[in-house]
Amino acid sequence: MIGRKKEFSYLREGLSSTGTLRCALVNGKEGIGKTFLLEQVSSSLLESGSHILLPANGKDCAGPQDLLSQFTRNLFSSSSLNLSEPLRSFARSIGGKFASLRNPALPVNDSDEPVPTFAGIFIHELSHLLEKNNQEGKHLTPVIVIEDINLLTPDTLLWLSHDFNHALRNSTWFKNCRFLFSSTDGTKNYKMFWAKFGIENPVDLKLLPFSASEMEEFSRSHGFNEVNAEDLKEISNGNPAIALKYLQNGFIMNNKNNKMADSKDHKGTDLSKFTEKELEYLLYASYPAKINRYNLEHFCSPKLSAFTYNWLKRQHQICDILADGDLVLHDSVREQMRAFHADEEPSKAEEMVTLASVLDAFYDLFPDTDSHWIQINLQALNSFSK
Repeated sequence: MIGRKKEFSYLREGLSSTGTLRCALVNGKEGIGKTFLLEQVSSSLLESGSHILLPANGKDCAGPQDLLSQFTRNLFSSSSLNLSEPLRSFARSIGGKFASLRNPALPVNDSDEPVPTFAGIFIHELSHLLEKNNQEGKHLTPVIVIEDINLLTPDTLLWLSHDFNHALRNSTWFKNCRFLFSSTDGTKNYKMFWAKFGIENPVDLKLLPFSASEMEEFSRSHGFNEVNAEDLKEISNGNPAIALKYLQNGFIMNNKNNKMADSKDHKGTDLSKFTEKELEYLLYASYPAKINRYNLEHFCSPKLSAFTYNWLKRQHQICDILADGDLVLHDSVREQMRAFHADEEPSKAEEMVTLASVLDAFYDLFPDTDSHWIQINLQALNSFSK
C-alpha cells in the first residue's frame, strides 16, 4: 500500500468485528487512489474477518433500483462464514421478487399493512438467509461499500437514507451496519445526507498526493526504474493514476544523465547529446513561433504536449521564456530540427509547416488563450465520441 498504509490500517482495524468505526468517507481527486484503497480494505476484511460486504459504484447507478441491483449482484462474505453458495442462490431468487413489484397488474393493497418496498424485501430476505445459514451463531459484521457517492442522484441518496436505512434498522442483523463511502467531495458536502441517515461524525479521510519518495516507490512497483521522481511528481501533481499513464506511454522523465553544457552560443547547437525522446520534444516545439502547451496540442497528443512544454522550459540553453510564460526556441535549433524532419518525412513536415503558419497568424490576432474557447451546448449534438 504505497502512500496509503496509515489509511489502510485505520479502516481495516476500524471496520473489524471489534472496531468502533461506524462510517468513513474516503475522498480526494479523481485518480488519487480511492478505489484501490476501498478494494484493498474490502479484500482484507473478507480474508480475515467475519463480514458481509454489499459493494456498489455510483457511476453505474441511474436510480435506487440500480443501486439495489448492484448490492444484489455484488454480495460477498468472508470465507470463514461459508456463505458463498447461499448468497449466490439468494441473488438469483431475489430478482423474481423485484420483478413482481414492477408489475402494474398487481392488486392494490387495501389493507392497513404497509406496502412492501424494494429495500424492505431485500433486507428481509437477506436477513432470513443469514438466520437460516448461521446455525453456529457466528458474529457477522455487515459493511455497505459505495464508491463515488457524489455521482448518485439526489433521489438515490434520499432512498438510501430513508427506505434503505429503515430496512437496515428493522433487521437485527443489519441495524449495526458499517458504512464505507468514497467521493471527490469531503464530508461537509453531505451534511443533509448524514443527518437523514442518522450518522453522527462520519470520519473524513482525505487522500493526499504522493510525495517524491512515494512516487519513486510507485514507479518501481510498476517496473519503471531510473525515473526522476521529482519531475514525475510535478507533472502529475502527485496523482498516481496520472503518473501511471505517463509512465505507460513511455514518458520517463530522467534528466540525470543528460546534462547539457551551459552555453549561450546559439549558433550550431550540438543536438547529438539529446536523447531520442528529447529530440522528439524538440521536433514538435520547432514549429510554432511561440510555444505553449495549448498550441503544441495541434502537433502532438495533449500528454506529449505537456511533457514537451515542461521539459523545454527547463532547457534555458536552447530556448527563452517570455513574460507571459510562452517559450521561444532558438533559431539554430528550430532550423536544424525542421531540416531533419523535412529529410525524414517531407510530406508530414510540409503539413506541419502550413499548420504552424496558420496557428502563428491566429495567435498574433488572439494572444490571450482564454479567448480561444467557444461555448456550446452539448445537448445540441446528436452524439459525440469519448
